[in-house]
Amino acid sequence: MLSGVTDTSPKPPPGVDLPYDSRPDPLELLQAAHAAEPGWSEPFGGPEGVAVLAELARQAVMRQAGDLAALRRVAIAEWCRTSTPPEIGRALGISRNAVHKLNNEVARQPHDLNRLLWEGLW
Repeated sequence: MLSGVTDTSPKPPPGVDLPYDSRPDPLELLQAAHAAEPGWSEPFGGPEGVAVLAELARQAVMRQAGDLAALRRVAIAEWCRTSTPPEIGRALGISRNAVHKLNNEVARQPHDLNRLLWEGLW
């Protein structure tokens, strides 16, 4: 874990005990499901365990997606200091208006990663 970062990893819902101490990688769960071998869900706790693990993985992915979106906004805002929105748009495959919008969202959408702009950490 990063220094100074609070552990916000999803926890099982109250009353749900996972059948093992450590959770598998979500990719491992998906690979087993796609392979669909007989009894594939048993190592994960059967249907109940799979449902809980899938929900925990979904929550983690949603949190990561939000963090990645914030990081993208901050990086674009920093990039706007040295390049024009049309140049950035061409590099990213988005319109210059989208670049403007993302750049402006940094000020409107507070996020811990916004501090990268103010602390000169680039």
